This record gives sequence, C-alpha cells and structure tokens, in this order.
Amino acid sequence: MDDNLAAEIARIEAELEADRQFRELQQRQQQQQQQQQQPFGAMDATSAFERASAAENNPHPAQRQRMFAHGGDPMAAQQQQQQQPGVMAPTSGQPHQFSKDSDGRSIFVGNLPRGENGGPTTTPEELAQFFADCGQILNCTVLRDRGTGELKGTAYVEFASYTAMGKAIDTKNNASFKGSTIIVC
Repeated sequence: MDDNLAAEIARIEAELEADRQFRELQQRQQQQQQQQQQPFGAMDATSAFERASAAENNPHPAQRQRMFAHGGDPMAAQQQQQQQPGVMAPTSGQPHQFSKDSDGRSIFVGNLPRGENGGPTTTPEELAQFFADCGQILNCTVLRDRGTGELKGTAYVEFASYTAMGKAIDTKNNASFKGSTIIVC
C-alpha cells in the first residue's frame, strides 16, 4: 500500500508541476503578445504593472480550464463551490492561484475516507476544520478522479505559514480522521 501511495504522490506532484509550467508558458506568451502590440518605448512602468495584473486576474480561457484539477469547465466548478458552503476559495470568484512558495507551505494528506461501500466521504470543509487548530488555511483541495469524479482519498492543504504547516505534520500524521488513519507529509 505504501508503494501505491508513493506512486500516487509522485504522479500528482508531476501533474502539478506540468500545470505550473503550462501556466508560466501561457503567461510568457501573453506578455510577448502584449509587447508586440505595444509600440516600442510607449510602455511605462505603470502600464506594465497594470497589464501583468490584468493577465493574472483574467487568465486565457485555455489556461483557466487547466487550473481546475477536476478537468471540468470553470462554471461547473463555481457552481459546485456554491453548493458546498465553506470551501476555501478566493473572494474574487477566480480559481486559487498558488504562489511560488505555496509548495513549501502545503501538505499532502493520504488515506482519506473515499465513501466506498457506503462509508464516510471527505469534503474540503471537513478537512479544513480538522486542520484548523494548526493555523490559518489558505486552500484545501480534495482530489477526485477526472474520469469518474470519485474521491481518490488524497488532498492538499495550503497553510498561511510554515509554522502552521510544520505543526500539521507533527500533530496530524497518523491521526484518526473519520475512522481512517491518515498520512500527512
């Protein structure tokens, strides 16, 4: 089982890295297109900042679709979040944008209940509540199979500080969550 979990962690990390690289490539392409459209020397520091902010807040449609881990369309994800009150999400209605150091403040949680055979399931709200005593949580993502939509039994939790992340690893690894002994790393 540990080999399967390690393989799943490696696969998810590779997928996240590919998504990050894709977003960076899209952002560079958008910046190049904007620079080509702008006459040479006409762009000052303020307009460059405004354009970078606009590109960040309004990603290209292809980029926006890749940001959703469930593989669905953005409207479906927004409707799903509205149906699940308490989901950690930005107030702007945009998908959560991970900062460069968010990986250092994020934990992987494995062996979560999947709801198999009528058993308990795991929601982002329940997981956020479980880790709330460790510190402020910025994002909680429970992973699902893209094809079937079934829970994978894994999640990522992003904390606001390194201290909170460390406390979560120290206090919650091998803890019981809804009858399952979870793995936190």
